[in-house]
Amino acid sequence: MSRYGLFNEIRTTTSSATFFAIQGAISSYPNDPLRNELQEIVKAISSSNNRSQQCLLMSKGCELTAKAVQFTEYCVWDYTLVSKIAKSEFSSWVDGINENINSKEEYETSNSLVPADTSYFVVTLAILSTHISLKTWLEFLELKSRQDFFTRKSIEQIWNRFAKPTSKILKNCTNALFIVTPVSKDHYYTGTQLRTDDWDYLRPVY
Repeated sequence: MSRYGLFNEIRTTTSSATFFAIQGAISSYPNDPLRNELQEIVKAISSSNNRSQQCLLMSKGCELTAKAVQFTEYCVWDYTLVSKIAKSEFSSWVDGINENINSKEEYETSNSLVPADTSYFVVTLAILSTHISLKTWLEFLELKSRQDFFTRKSIEQIWNRFAKPTSKILKNCTNALFIVTPVSKDHYYTGTQLRTDDWDYLRPVY
């Protein structure tokens, strides 16, 4: 499952690159049709070698996630225009997530439904690109006011930036990851869990 949710196996590049990632925790429930559809999209991305098809699938996943922003209670997004850092960040995100989903610990630390707490699944998008389209958008993103970083409107706008099937960013990127965790549909992260030190990088969406 080393390629789960990935366009390809590439983790780095010899050319100058930029990096962007966003991760959102969405409240959920058993047999949640949104989660089911997103996980089917991840599987289809993983099994395809057709970049056009992968882009369409990933765009659809981002569109669905944007529409679920009203249920997104925690989020983080990060980026860098520094090439050396971009390459290491992308590799760290991809390898870290894939290592976790293939570990026994991930299955043990996620939970079956806990009625006394809110249940969540997490959607992650990460992109490594040598193309000017991502760099240009990130330079625009740098102008965003810090007070708007985690508003629902801002988070929705970010997901929607990748929801366009015609987006040059996805079509021209070196590699991209779109994944839903926990992988098991019967497991969730609890609100209590997402407020622990292991997830302290997440910020409340307001």
